[in-house]
Amino acid sequence: KKMFKTLFPEVYALLNRIKKKDSTLLPRMLQQIESYIMLQVVAKRLKKEHPKVPIFTIHDSILTTASNQLLVEKIMQEEISRLEKITGIKTKISRQHFLKVKFPETFGFTGSHCIPVAQITFS
Repeated sequence: KKMFKTLFPEVYALLNRIKKKDSTLLPRMLQQIESYIMLQVVAKRLKKEHPKVPIFTIHDSILTTASNQLLVEKIMQEEISRLEKITGIKTKISRQHFLKVKFPETFGFTGSHCIPVAQITFS
C-alpha cells in the first residue's frame, strides 16, 4: 500500500476518495466495465459475425462449446488487445472446462453424455 502510494500518488488519492464515499463503489465499477466488455463488445461481435455459435454469458465470462472455444478466445483476445492499446494495462484470459454431465442424476435423462463446454474469462 505504501509503495503504491509512493509510485502512484494521484491514482492512490483518487482511489481513496472513491473508497471514502462508498467502499463498494470501485469493485462495482470494475465489475460493470468487465460486464460491458463481455456483453456489449465481445458477445455482440460473436453474435454478429458467428450467429450460429452458441454462447452463454455469466458476468465477465462467455461459455461456449469446446469446438468453438478457440474462435471465442480469438475474438475476445482481439477486443482485449484493443482495450490494452487504449489503457496500457495488460489483461489475461483464463479458461475453465466443464466436461462431464451425468444423466439421469443431473437432469433426469437416461444414459451418460459428455457436454464439452469452455468458460473463457478475462481478468
